[in-house]
Amino acid sequence: MTGRLAPPMFDHGFAVEQTATVAGDGTVDFEIDLEPEGDFSDLLTLPRIGLDLTLGDDFDRATWVGRGPGECYPDSKRAATVGRYESDVADLHTPYVYPQENGNRTDVRWVAFTDDRGVGVRARGDDRLDVTAHRYTTADLLDATHDPELPTRDSVSVSLDHRVCGLGTGSCGPTTRPEYRVEPEEYAFSVRLEPVASGGVGPDR
Repeated sequence: MTGRLAPPMFDHGFAVEQTATVAGDGTVDFEIDLEPEGDFSDLLTLPRIGLDLTLGDDFDRATWVGRGPGECYPDSKRAATVGRYESDVADLHTPYVYPQENGNRTDVRWVAFTDDRGVGVRARGDDRLDVTAHRYTTADLLDATHDPELPTRDSVSVSLDHRVCGLGTGSCGPTTRPEYRVEPEEYAFSVRLEPVASGGVGPDR
């Protein structure tokens, strides 16, 4: 599949080429290539580069091997240790006073989302992933001005990211340092989705 990813009010954007290969066991391999088009000079950084999924309401249990247990970003991860963690999706939310980007887990080797029987889907990248999962969408987050305004949807919105911009301290100090920004350049990455049977979430590393 080929296309273009861009805000409707700007000339700049990305040419996208995405290939999905489905195996007989239900595994799906996504190969994604992005090439910038236009003038990005007014843009300090991209927020993220990755793949978004919407999962069914039942897949509300997250298990991952990566940094945790709390939220962490590329520039705020030293206090988060690498291990195997489990959490309800609702508990991955960080309730800031003003709703904003939150809940990322970085350096993720793999992540699985399962139902109460242990059945679900596992994701891994060609590199370590940054992962968020919420019961609301990005649009919901942008519309809310107080945490209670965020809805609890009958689905799970997941981001499996190849790159994520660091948070910096833009609300009370310097913005994100250059080494933690996501530059508007060419990207090529892959994500594998694998079915999970009951009792087989994944390895410990």
